[in-house]
Amino acid sequence: EEIDEIAEITGYLDRSTWVESLSSIFTLHKLFSLTVAAVCAIIFVQRKHIVDSWFKNSANRVAFIVLAEIGLGIIMSYGEMPRFAQSLHLLFSTILFCLAGRFYLGARAGTISN
Repeated sequence: EEIDEIAEITGYLDRSTWVESLSSIFTLHKLFSLTVAAVCAIIFVQRKHIVDSWFKNSANRVAFIVLAEIGLGIIMSYGEMPRFAQSLHLLFSTILFCLAGRFYLGARAGTISN
């Protein structure tokens, strides 16, 4: 959200300065991202204990999405915030959020593991 404000202030120009203009919220974003990556890594490692095939396949998808998110984050931070990376980063984070919600609901219902 802060990127949108910075983009508007700069007239959507000079994308290379956007990351430098971010506040400490960006540091929190990176720390939270590491936490999300760690939780997703645990899910990926534990996928052999997952009984339901949809969840087992989704654990693989989650791993791919997390790696893509990390890559896109690096591209945005060091690559002058390219538009394609920004859009894909938002898309993949939305998909990841939906899958995480589905995992949570599946775990509460007891359909993930035996």
